[in-house]
Amino acid sequence: MTESGKERRRKRKDLIGVPKITTYGLRPLESRTANSPSLTSTTQHSEKMAANDNVNSGTGDGQNTATTLAEQGGEPSAMESRILQAIAELTKKTEELKVDMNARLGKIEQTLTANTGKITDLEEGLDFSNKEIDSQKKRLDDLESENKKLRSEAGEDRKTQAVLRERIQEVEDGWKEKLNDMERHSRGYSIRVKNVQLENDSEDSRVSVAKILLSQELVTGDDVGTVAALIEHAHPLGRKREDGRVNLIARFYSRPVRDNIIEKAKLKRYKGKDSLKIVEDMTRMDFQARVRAYPQMQKAYEKGKKARFYKGKLIINGKQVPIE
Repeated sequence: MTESGKERRRKRKDLIGVPKITTYGLRPLESRTANSPSLTSTTQHSEKMAANDNVNSGTGDGQNTATTLAEQGGEPSAMESRILQAIAELTKKTEELKVDMNARLGKIEQTLTANTGKITDLEEGLDFSNKEIDSQKKRLDDLESENKKLRSEAGEDRKTQAVLRERIQEVEDGWKEKLNDMERHSRGYSIRVKNVQLENDSEDSRVSVAKILLSQELVTGDDVGTVAALIEHAHPLGRKREDGRVNLIARFYSRPVRDNIIEKAKLKRYKGKDSLKIVEDMTRMDFQARVRAYPQMQKAYEKGKKARFYKGKLIINGKQVPIE
């Protein structure tokens, strides 16, 4: 190669200012030194290296490369122009993509930051909720324990109340029995005369009772005044019925006299519910017990047994029997 060719190649290398990089796929530029084949080959090689370096380094664009080629004194071909234009468009799109990606990444970072704050708030809320749930569970456990304790105490109270009610009932029944005994003792001097047809409403009830006792042969003697003197007092019970009958009660001075009359009256067989009857003056409790015991007494009579009701007790064949 001549001295003038080397000099020109050196000048072009200085002008391009790029390292030697092998470039493929680019068509050779038209050289103004077409008369020198060696110089033309060298120039083409340098131009290829410059274009390839600009593409590979990513620091230049198509315009810079075209400017470099123009400074070298050559015009790019149509293919090279398209390539340079594509490189420029690709570079522009790459920059736009970078800007768009940076913007999206910024939004994502903002969203992540906001979500992180929300997640933190949710975690704090969950922690508070868990603590509240634990507190409520503890409170529920305390309430259940208290409820069990109260139920236990209530059970004990119910037992105590049951015992107290039973005891009160026993005391009440005892007092009722004592009061009934006292009333029974007082009534033990009296008799009741049922279905009495009075001859004179103004007649002394003691005289009326004395006449009935004599007519029924329940007392000895024939003097009404003497028999009436045995009676402490007597009076009607309730109002006179429509048929003119009335019930009388008479209290005697002597219990033995009264008992003797009752024993004789029990041997009488009275006919019908409206017939004249002489019975004991029973207390309310004894009368109710007598009504309950009556069926048992009837069965005993049918079987030929001896049955009687005495002081609130049912006696059959000399033995006390529970009243059903």
